Amino acid sequence: MTKNILTIDEAIDEIKERHDKAEQKPLLVGVFGAVHSGKSYFCLKQCRRLEDPGKRWGGVYSTKDYFFCTILDEVYSKLEYLFYEIIPMNGIIPHEKDKFMWNMNIKPYTGRPLDVSAAIFNPNHHKADLDYLTQTFDIVISNPDSKKKGRIE
Repeated sequence: MTKNILTIDEAIDEIKERHDKAEQKPLLVGVFGAVHSGKSYFCLKQCRRLEDPGKRWGGVYSTKDYFFCTILDEVYSKLEYLFYEIIPMNGIIPHEKDKFMWNMNIKPYTGRPLDVSAAIFNPNHHKADLDYLTQTFDIVISNPDSKKKGRIE
């Protein structure tokens, strides 16, 4: 049986539940997806919904995949969530190799692998093997509303 394909709002609820059960903080979440799949939108929406205004850093931080090493220890230690937006190596559909390589890259900085791997895709832009995605990633998000940035419709 495969896991459900979630909407953005359902995925936000799922990540919040995983955070509440997590033993280590921040919860490290990798959001894998093609360009224009909605990674930034999902992370921004997640951050706005989850951040704690009473904390200096809001408790939530999102970063592009190439900035994972720039988070200072003093900031990292105050976070509740840390989201990484990751473009797959093939540029389109997330793969198990992407998750493996990402875990290898962040371990020296975080001391541990990702807590949650999420694949996000737009079914109108890319054909995805849903069985493969649900077997490989913890959460799979369908985002049919994602749009190419700067595109006039």
